[in-house]
Amino acid sequence: MLSASDSSVMRWIRLIAVVSVGALAILIAANIQNVVTRVDGVSHQRDVTALTTGLRLLGEVTCAEQQGLTVWDEAYENVVLEPNIDWMRENLGPDVFDGEEERVLVVGIGNAVMFSSRATAGSVSDKVLPGAIAAVVQQVRSLYSSALYRTGAGWGIEIERDDAMVPGIYAHDIAAVDGMPAVVSASAFIPDLDATLPNDVSSAVLVHVRYLKGTTLTDLAEASGLRNIALKFMMSAEGAGRHALADRNGNRVVMASWDREAPGATVGWAVAPLLGLTLFAALLFAAGGSTALRRMIKGLVQREASAVMASRHDVATGLANRAWFHWQLEETLSDNHESAGGVGVVLVDLDYFKSVNDTLGHAAGDAVILAAAQRMQGFSSTTLVAARLGGDEFALVTRILDNAEALSNYCAALQEQLFVPVDHDGHVIPLSASIGAVFQPGHGTDADALLLAADLALYRAKDNGRGCFRIYEAKLDGSPGQSKTEEVVA
Repeated sequence: MLSASDSSVMRWIRLIAVVSVGALAILIAANIQNVVTRVDGVSHQRDVTALTTGLRLLGEVTCAEQQGLTVWDEAYENVVLEPNIDWMRENLGPDVFDGEEERVLVVGIGNAVMFSSRATAGSVSDKVLPGAIAAVVQQVRSLYSSALYRTGAGWGIEIERDDAMVPGIYAHDIAAVDGMPAVVSASAFIPDLDATLPNDVSSAVLVHVRYLKGTTLTDLAEASGLRNIALKFMMSAEGAGRHALADRNGNRVVMASWDREAPGATVGWAVAPLLGLTLFAALLFAAGGSTALRRMIKGLVQREASAVMASRHDVATGLANRAWFHWQLEETLSDNHESAGGVGVVLVDLDYFKSVNDTLGHAAGDAVILAAAQRMQGFSSTTLVAARLGGDEFALVTRILDNAEALSNYCAALQEQLFVPVDHDGHVIPLSASIGAVFQPGHGTDADALLLAADLALYRAKDNGRGCFRIYEAKLDGSPGQSKTEEVVA
């Protein structure tokens, strides 16, 4: 039953709980909104990474296809060494590249446009190289110069690159060409891989323009895994499902949008039932008040009791530990002083326990310890407390023992219980113990004096051959104030 003060406390707790439910609802809703925002932000960043990776992949694939035209002796001869427009028209003209969605330019020294795949010149870029394309061409020329090396017969070129998916002297970027966003890829014309260059003059460059529309935009969607990608030159603020595509110098080219996923909303709806249940449970808690709090208090008491139990008892055997034994002994002596009853203190030390561990293993030793503990705990109704002091050392406190004869009978009965062999894993393990005992008030009045006297009696039992018990006798064991070392010397 709860007291009146406890009931008053519970009323206040119920009031606080009702107020807390509202605050909890606001806090949880705010946290859910924060989670939704963060999840959507991570999703958007993942989409942006996928889009930029798709653009790079599109450029790399285009450049890989270009290598079949630019790393070729015949192309090198007809484009670089002796420019041949008819050869270019046949191999690079409109029959090879679609003029609607893609085209190629051959750019010579000084960035002069040598050839366009369009049948007729349709824009300024077919005659004068736009600056956006020129930047990509310049990067290719820089890579070409870096790849040249001197050989005995002329010049060689190293086309292996750590930053490229395939070997070659090429570069790609996004740019606005003819008023449309495009992926611009450029590759240098060089002979077959084992050929020697006649000089170190910069090579002609093949420029491939893939306008981001039609099949190219479809290819970008497949490469990035995004749906319904749309491009607009009108720039707006970046946000969910929108990202400005920029060239390698950071200049914005076009605004891309796509069908974005909103996993944050999914998370929010998934958590919403949990929020409802949490609030409902909180309301029930506040409304139920009395019963819930009683159970809570009972649970706290039980957990406290469990914690107290764990702090006072030996984990392996369940017996009292040394500290709790000593406290119990002092309390028993105090009570006994008022009632003038008798109290016995018995110390037990298992004989040859180390040899059990050494020969049969620690599991056998544990079985012996547990068997001894169980026998001590339940063998007599007069036992007030049984304890494990540590290792193979035990202690007991028993009541209504006011003379040596009664204490001897108690020790003899304990010895009979303990000396039964222990069966473990097919082995019969003999059990023996040395026992020392004292009684109060005959052998002392305080706990420390009694324990010291019992320890002296235990030492005499061991000295007499073990497997026996001895009651403390001052004339044989010395006074409780003597140490064992002093007794041996005497």
